Amino acid sequence: MIFSNDLSSLLLTPTVSTAIYAAGDMIGALTALTTDGAGSPGPVLHRGGSGRIAKAVLYDAGGQIQTHTIRLWLFRDNPTAATLTDQAPVVIPTADQTKVEGFIDFNQASGGQFSSAGVFQVIQQRCEIIYECVLDTLYGAFAAVGTPTFPASTNLSARLWFARD
Repeated sequence: MIFSNDLSSLLLTPTVSTAIYAAGDMIGALTALTTDGAGSPGPVLHRGGSGRIAKAVLYDAGGQIQTHTIRLWLFRDNPTAATLTDQAPVVIPTADQTKVEGFIDFNQASGGQFSSAGVFQVIQQRCEIIYECVLDTLYGAFAAVGTPTFPASTNLSARLWFARD
């Protein structure tokens, strides 16, 4: 694989619940990261393409991510057999296990750089996740590792930077 030096980015913004999440619960809904067909701004340049995630930033307007790890599961194809429902435990059955391309744990313990300004918090995570999409879409699903409670449904989002081949 030869990766482009040009990075593109996409923002994932799930609608989150304002009730407390249990550890292992899905946060929001499965999100599709896709190309527009012209090679930008998606994770691949063509159907069945590949790339790598070089950097990821998690944004939290509700002040939860410094004390609660958030995991972002990444899938090469739609995990149709998985249970990925907001406020329910993430379940990835055998039929979908090979669709997992990786995951990102947003926290300081795994090397994330944390900063805040009031209740707004951000964690920047350097990555080297190489992926290949079955078609032209990478899928993302957030999960609670801790037990966060978000004050508003729009408090959480993440930006991923892609180098596409």
